[in-house]
Amino acid sequence: MTKLKYILLFLFLGIVIAACNRVADPCLQPRNVYMLLGTYRPADTGSNGVDSFLPKGIFRYVDNGIIADSGAKKNKFFIQLSPQATVIKLLVSTDSTIAGTDTITFEYDKKLTFISTACGYIYHYTIKNVAWTNYNIDSVVVKNAEINGAANIEHAKIFY
Repeated sequence: MTKLKYILLFLFLGIVIAACNRVADPCLQPRNVYMLLGTYRPADTGSNGVDSFLPKGIFRYVDNGIIADSGAKKNKFFIQLSPQATVIKLLVSTDSTIAGTDTITFEYDKKLTFISTACGYIYHYTIKNVAWTNYNIDSVVVKNAEINGAANIEHAKIFY
């Protein structure tokens, strides 16, 4: 009978300890949604363009001066949109100098989307309009207006 008591006691303690273990983060989906911008040179034919690596590309938010993304010899840049606004303005320079800096303005709609009880809500965005200056930038083409967190989807092409 004593053995049975000990077995039941250990079994009960094991169940209590297992029930108290907390999962660190049950949400396995990304909670941030980024807009992917690619830089290109115009092609001789067609509108696809040829990948163009910027010597030291810098994308900076106009409102607060924070660098959104930068890097040497990159042609893909990730920009996070603000859920508090519907317009984002970026200063774009192809190298580390301030000369010839362009501005790109993206106007977008935002929609709150329920993911799951573990993850909660995230914002998805739709690009409505884009405007730019023409110091170095030739044109900006919106390739995919829906920004919903899908991996490796390029949303806009910037032609130099």
